[in-house]
Amino acid sequence: SNSTFRNTQYNKTQDIEQEAEHNIDFYRSMLSGELKKKKFLVSKLDVKKNMQKLIENFSNYRLAIYIYAFASYLEIILLENFNADFLKSISEKIASVILSPSYAPVSLELLFASVFVVFSGI
Repeated sequence: SNSTFRNTQYNKTQDIEQEAEHNIDFYRSMLSGELKKKKFLVSKLDVKKNMQKLIENFSNYRLAIYIYAFASYLEIILLENFNADFLKSISEKIASVILSPSYAPVSLELLFASVFVVFSGI
């Protein structure tokens, strides 16, 4: 029946959401770790390799955030719950995962500085 289908899809969505949350945490910690490394003597080739790794990890991090938010959206659709309080709770859940200080957020200043170094040819 339609209800069984929605329940099955809802369970799959929950699995996707949990995996995306794990990936958000993983890529955020990878980015933070890479950006905190202090290296004194670095060749131009090393800088390019490190930037390629940072860009790849940042892309994966953004994708994980998108997947998490989209799975949360699907949760609303599959449950057919459009109550304002429920919608607010989903919005707060997304914000808590994405913006939580417990995830040791990446310093955007440091990320932009790193990108500047690569694109300026240093």
